[in-house]
Amino acid sequence: MWCYLKIINVGVLFFFLLLSGKTASGLERQNSSIGSDESITLEAAVEYERGDYGTPDTTKVWRVPITLHYRTGHYSFEASVPFIHAESTGTIIVTSRGRGRRATTTASTTSQSESGLGDVELAATYSFMAALEIGLASSITGRVKLGTADETKNLGTGENDYALEAGVSKNFYYLNVFGSIGYEISGDPPNENLDNVWYGSVGMSKKLSVLQKIGAQLYVGQATASDTDDAVEATVFYNHAFSKGQTLTAYVLKGLSDGSPDWGGGVGIQVGF
Repeated sequence: MWCYLKIINVGVLFFFLLLSGKTASGLERQNSSIGSDESITLEAAVEYERGDYGTPDTTKVWRVPITLHYRTGHYSFEASVPFIHAESTGTIIVTSRGRGRRATTTASTTSQSESGLGDVELAATYSFMAALEIGLASSITGRVKLGTADETKNLGTGENDYALEAGVSKNFYYLNVFGSIGYEISGDPPNENLDNVWYGSVGMSKKLSVLQKIGAQLYVGQATASDTDDAVEATVFYNHAFSKGQTLTAYVLKGLSDGSPDWGGGVGIQVGF
């Protein structure tokens, strides 16, 4: 676990060195629009994950999150509501969107499937612009995960989580390097005591043209329970802007530990108003 934290610390140090010399596209989008008029964006996505999480059972999860973004000046707000369908050869294991931690589960020896609304996520971000003239952007975000998913279906813990994270990015012509680090306070389900956790990411993106870019990101997150592994995930993504306010994003994810899905992917569309 501590080796993963060292990776995060090295990443954070690297970005502060850049100063002296999320998913990822979100930080770039927030800071590129600082100081412009207010905007409202609606985003819909389809996401798929598959993994055994170090157990004999394989869980497949489909998510369809609908996210509303609102931005004005330095501030941006978002609310996300996902629909989840999960199938498993035994115990259903669902990871929390964004921080990759496992939900509490109960043992099962038969195949099963569950569907329903997932946890509602709310976020508020303040973006700084002090160093935009040198291509450096930064932000701080507060997040609340409401325990709206049905814990009896193993779609969530049924408890609220609270997180605070900081992000920074630096442009080098057609290359953008970015990273974030955050701390989450986990809500405790009945008869359980989940740990509060650190998480973070580092990555980069490259413009292919005015409208297209590709990128890669490494995410690391502590586990909330001692009997589960930390999350380690590598993601490759592609972003295409069709017009102002309309963007297509696709990604492929590979889990590098038993705390993450074995692999996953998704596609989403953003429409501005």
